[in-house]
Amino acid sequence: MELHELEKLINETAQGLVSPEEAISRLRREPFTDLGYAKTDNHRGIRQGVAEVIYGESKTPEQIIGICNALKDAGQKRVLITRLDQGVAFEVSQEVPLVYRDECSAGIVGEIPEPSGNGAILVAAAGTSDLRVAEEAALTAEVLGNKVVRLYDVGVAGIHRLLAHTEDIMNANVIIAVAGMEGALPSVVAGMASAPVIAVPTSVGYGASFNGVAALLAMLNSCASGVSVVNIDNGFGAGYQASLINHAKVLEDGKTPSWDFDDENAEDAEILSSEEIPVLENTGLLTKAITEGSQNKGGVSSLIPVAPEGDASDETADPMDILAQASEKEAAVPVAKPEEKAADVAGGPTFEPPVGLPVEVSPETPAPKTLHFDLTHNATRKAILGTLLAQIDEEGFAALSRKLELAGVPNKHHGDFGEVLETVDNLCASEKVKADMRTIYYYLAEAEAQAHNCAIEETHFHEVGNAEAIENALQICFAFESLSPDKVTATPVQIGSGSVVTSHGVLNIPAPATTHLLASGIPVYSKRYKGELCTPTSAAIIKHFVDEYIM
Repeated sequence: MELHELEKLINETAQGLVSPEEAISRLRREPFTDLGYAKTDNHRGIRQGVAEVIYGESKTPEQIIGICNALKDAGQKRVLITRLDQGVAFEVSQEVPLVYRDECSAGIVGEIPEPSGNGAILVAAAGTSDLRVAEEAALTAEVLGNKVVRLYDVGVAGIHRLLAHTEDIMNANVIIAVAGMEGALPSVVAGMASAPVIAVPTSVGYGASFNGVAALLAMLNSCASGVSVVNIDNGFGAGYQASLINHAKVLEDGKTPSWDFDDENAEDAEILSSEEIPVLENTGLLTKAITEGSQNKGGVSSLIPVAPEGDASDETADPMDILAQASEKEAAVPVAKPEEKAADVAGGPTFEPPVGLPVEVSPETPAPKTLHFDLTHNATRKAILGTLLAQIDEEGFAALSRKLELAGVPNKHHGDFGEVLETVDNLCASEKVKADMRTIYYYLAEAEAQAHNCAIEETHFHEVGNAEAIENALQICFAFESLSPDKVTATPVQIGSGSVVTSHGVLNIPAPATTHLLASGIPVYSKRYKGELCTPTSAAIIKHFVDEYIM
């Protein structure tokens, strides 16, 4: 149990939604579980705000499986496993739904949560050789509920590369600077930013670097103020510390503001606006930061009037050239056309003027709204959801959260398409949202069937069938319903590179099901970054909602 879950339990008990006996029963669980070889700390999330993390090095697959199961039984929704060997990860994945991140040798059980911090954490790596440590820091921060901006290969040997991202540095709420060799990057970054800088020395370098000791001593002796230092190669420690800073509550006159309160209790709550806290000016702190702070970064979008298409970019590629092994054609699925979508959302028919006649638009008529997704850096569900939530105000966000809570997604694993359809049919949601969910999971089932050469009815859902994945897709559908864009556009999609550990073993990225979905007409961005940056579910969501790709 984590702190926010304890707060929810107390509130539900006070409101009469949970009986005192049930609340006592939940709290009577042992504060730790004794497995003999390990004692899992089940109440760490309550005490520290962050649940237990597993250090995977030197642990056997059986031990890691046992610890994961004990934490899950105690109510922990996600588990991060650092320093995890790929072979061990594969064995673990046979027993628990593990996603392996080869770029930082880490595993995740459960979904990465939505960002909930005060702003963005920027992770800057001096060189490509530092990326394993930088990615460990970035992934840790993301698992702990933070928006992360990555700046890689921006070391002082080419200082112009770093200076090109001055705006990102100045807008960050916390900065993690990762460097080996002489370790100069944190001092330079700290001289440019008003945010705290966490320096991470790496063991990268030649003989006199002493496996990171030279960088460690340089960072400890930084002349720039605001620099703190963690141990050599300790990306996890940096990501954890940055998350604590990014989630720290803002105080004024000794009072802590609350951002979650009912209207009936509003008079008792103290809310601080940005105007009331001049000391935070220009620090990049936001009540809810979801997308990148620059339109050059993945996940950024805006709800804008329809813009003309630009010229084709050399940075894009035909997916059929990249995904030569994909099936030639997907089965046709009845999906509403863009104009039908708009009519359905508006609740009435769409009328097209006769060809050749001018169209008069009165000043009161709002311009058509286009929702645009920049997916060139990240095309995961999290990036898509972040783009959507960035367009929704605080009141709308609260309404969206209530919808998701009342929707009634059962806390179970859905093994096949039929089980998902049964859950969708019973959701407390509009028919439009249900139709969107059915189509997304039809695309998923169809892709899995093609990947395994079987009928749709015979497909088996693994990671995409758990309750958290379904809730995540449902929240995206609720957000689209709330925004009601007339048209949805997107850039070519970042698919990532490397390998991923799944229930079927170690697979190359993109996974077979993702490949089949991409080959149905989703353009792929030519430059590929490390990690699985487009999953089968996100590809299905993109296929369903995007009307046009801006090349």
